[in-house]
Amino acid sequence: MCQLSSRVPSVSHTCELARRSTRPPLLQAARSRVKDSRQRTTANMPSCYGDPLQFPVLRRCSRLVTNWQNPNCTAAGSVRPLEQLEHVRRKPCKGRNIYIDLGANWCNTLDIFQHVPNVSARSHTGKPWHVYAFEASPLIAPYVEKCCAALNKGAPLPPPPVPPTASSGQLLAYAEQLGCAKAGGKAARFACMSKQLSSVLQRLEPQAWLSSNASLLSHRLRAARLRGCAKPRLRNSFHLLPAAAGHLPGSMRMAGTPEQMLRGGAFRVLSNASRVRGRGGSTYEVAQVDIIRWLLRSFTKDDFVVLKMDAEPQP
Repeated sequence: MCQLSSRVPSVSHTCELARRSTRPPLLQAARSRVKDSRQRTTANMPSCYGDPLQFPVLRRCSRLVTNWQNPNCTAAGSVRPLEQLEHVRRKPCKGRNIYIDLGANWCNTLDIFQHVPNVSARSHTGKPWHVYAFEASPLIAPYVEKCCAALNKGAPLPPPPVPPTASSGQLLAYAEQLGCAKAGGKAARFACMSKQLSSVLQRLEPQAWLSSNASLLSHRLRAARLRGCAKPRLRNSFHLLPAAAGHLPGSMRMAGTPEQMLRGGAFRVLSNASRVRGRGGSTYEVAQVDIIRWLLRSFTKDDFVVLKMDAEPQP
């Protein structure tokens, strides 16, 4: 992963967008703090994808794996350092707390920013967090929208419609709860769970007003520039951006069955359509956001930005 900051330590799939320091002693001290923090915090962290015994009450992800790499990284597809890329002129805005979740999935990581080591000391004290959740899958985005609406009202996360998993291994952990633990081998247990969840899986459908609404996405992307600048807000705000994150703006073809939303999510459709025929499912055209340019246009060095990335890479 390309690290966007060298001023403070980061966590795997978590970056902080900040002014980079060029003083080696500070970098050495930061690395030492990260190592100590990993030994203290990761041992007792719960799983990112909840406890099967508590389904459908979703436990939020708070497992962090420290990561410290390449302080001289550049933007994707560019040989220029990030600070040399174009910024957008806008009115001054006092520092804000920003969390960007690239790959919200079943809302497992919407509050992971709270578990960044020493976040309270490094973020803007007394200010709320503005959370931007990217989710490209049209079958999952409607639930993420419900999550954001609930959290904006101060309510708990709504129960997920299906086990909030993202891999086959995580799904197998729910076999006993779904009455499939004694069905046989892995294939038999998967078949049993698929049958048990068939009715709810079939209700997972894209909502055009959300995932095929260019004006809605454009409005939400632009709103990030000034959100939190004028009127003070006491409560954290949460906003779904129903799009894929990439290094270029445009669109992406994705495919996947409802069952695949539990075992890794939708996948990108390449020019060779045999992958779609082999794995089944419908195809969808989803928006793709130039994430680097959006970051630079929306936030400044005065903002404290945490970035978590859990998205399928593009070839």
